[in-house]
Amino acid sequence: MFRRCAAWVRYWARMFDVYLFAIVLGIVDTVFSTRSFGRGSLERVGAGMIILFLWVFTESSFLTWFGTTPGRSLFKTRLLFAGSRSIPFSEALVRSFKVWWRGLGAGIPIVTLITLSTAYNDLTQHPITSWDREGGFVVVHEKIGPLGEKAVQMDLISPIECTSPWVDHTIIVRFF
Repeated sequence: MFRRCAAWVRYWARMFDVYLFAIVLGIVDTVFSTRSFGRGSLERVGAGMIILFLWVFTESSFLTWFGTTPGRSLFKTRLLFAGSRSIPFSEALVRSFKVWWRGLGAGIPIVTLITLSTAYNDLTQHPITSWDREGGFVVVHEKIGPLGEKAVQMDLISPIECTSPWVDHTIIVRFF
């Protein structure tokens, strides 16, 4: 049972990070850009794929500089590197690329569903994901605090990427 919960906590933390990153990119684009894109679904898919790719480098930087990401911090999840106090950027980058490809299917529609499902099944049957096992990482979970619980409730009730009333979707789409 714990592994299933841990898998979901990891997912929520990652999605929180990716959504927050997309919002920040969208705001930066809105402030500095004069171009305007439509709301076509192809543009949304392409923007989502590029945002996920850019997150690989951002996540690696967060892990190297702070040892965590905003989502992991919110959901009381820590990533430890075997035999080291800090995570070297090169190791964090390799791990992030593996998560991007094996766990998120590079954001490619349909492929993402398959890779997420496969990663979830693997994590619920084994105590560690393939990318953590190969990289020598250990994920530690603590009890989620009230703020993390509220974030989960908001995400389950109104996912940011679909129906959130406080996010203007054109901000995210306009980035590209």
